[in-house]
Amino acid sequence: MGYSARTPGKSVEFSTISEAFALFKSQPAPYAAVTAVYLVVAIGFAVMSGLSAAFGGLLHPGSSLGLTHNPAQPALNLLSSIIGAIFTVCLMNLALRQLEGKTIAVSDAIPSGNRLAVAALYVIVVQFLSGCGFVLCIVPGFILQALLAPGALLVLSGVDIGASLAASSTAMKPHLWAATGLMFVLALICAVGILACIIGSLVALPVATITIALLARDQLGLPGLSQSAENPAEPGAWPPPSNPSGDV
Repeated sequence: MGYSARTPGKSVEFSTISEAFALFKSQPAPYAAVTAVYLVVAIGFAVMSGLSAAFGGLLHPGSSLGLTHNPAQPALNLLSSIIGAIFTVCLMNLALRQLEGKTIAVSDAIPSGNRLAVAALYVIVVQFLSGCGFVLCIVPGFILQALLAPGALLVLSGVDIGASLAASSTAMKPHLWAATGLMFVLALICAVGILACIIGSLVALPVATITIALLARDQLGLPGLSQSAENPAEPGAWPPPSNPSGDV
């Protein structure tokens, strides 16, 4: 299988969301199944978090922030973040397999070897950095997501975390504002999915994930379902070369 080389000057376009939706519609079942399991787990953690907060309030009725006195709450928050990162990686791996032109199944959600743990760690790092950015007037959070989120696909392909962070930020920097706007739109889509009785998340979360995979394909060099005359597949085996952000 050849890889799709990055096209110098290729722009980040909002039509990528439409392409992601089309890919989702072509094979929706695996994405919906993985997302449904994640939603069940997430709701379970939300219930546990609420009970933990209530329990803390009962122990410290004089405090309006009883949850801060409950030692289980930080552990629940950390575990929730880890599980969220794992499911994000599973959706990304489905997208990666689909972009390789394969018919995907739920079993394809789990990456081979240690890629699940390493990619989940990458996602957690990006979430932490973007979370710090959201604290600083929100916009920096979206900027960091735009710069770093596509790099998770490189980690899944075998590139280490440091190199993926560097390659992603370098490749996305020329398209910073367009990519930042795209991340904001994806956040709105996910929010609407949650508001639509959560069921909308079965579509919103996979489409957002596939969109990020398409960004990685277009800007970093990942396999695509089709190649244009301006961006033909180079001969060679997947994964791409060690400098995925470089010109070819």
